[in-house]
Amino acid sequence: MEAALAPEAGQKFATDGYFIATGSLIDDDVLAAARVGMDAVRDGQFDTGVPPTNDVTYDPSQLCKINNAHLASRGIHDLLTDSNIGQWVAALTGASMVQVFATQLLIKPYNSQAGGHVGWHQDRQYWRFWQEPGGLLTAWVALSDVTPASGPMRFVRGSHRWGFLDQGDFFGSDHEALREMIQMPDGAIWEETEAVL
Repeated sequence: MEAALAPEAGQKFATDGYFIATGSLIDDDVLAAARVGMDAVRDGQFDTGVPPTNDVTYDPSQLCKINNAHLASRGIHDLLTDSNIGQWVAALTGASMVQVFATQLLIKPYNSQAGGHVGWHQDRQYWRFWQEPGGLLTAWVALSDVTPASGPMRFVRGSHRWGFLDQGDFFGSDHEALREMIQMPDGAIWEETEAVL
């Protein structure tokens, strides 16, 4: 576990609004089981007997988003509840308790129409029930290698200090048009970082 990085990682997270871990926080066998679970859920097989909370329709030419796949797969559930993740998030943020309230499984086929890219957005746009200005964190766990061609997650440094903009579109594929649409606060700078792992 990379908790030893917590002091500088926590400062980077507070300053930039994100932190990209460069090593694995999770054992290989847990990741392997989650990959098996991802494929099974994508194919409509739920080893828990419980489906995810949205219909699963997989089209290899489209980005596939599955809500709460951890309900449908023991492998994904075990990844989600791996204590290393919770301990690391607590060390990163200074939280005394970490809870998970939802998951999203994103499958980005290499030949999808949008190239696997998700449009610029703030996660809070889709979490209307969460009214607090803080206390909420999104953790992204890559289950495969991430290259520039596979639609890596991108962050805008410091944008967490811009407040809730309610702009952007998760499914928007024209990143330049979305970027032009987003109204940044005066003096803000758009500085992107790509999570290539």
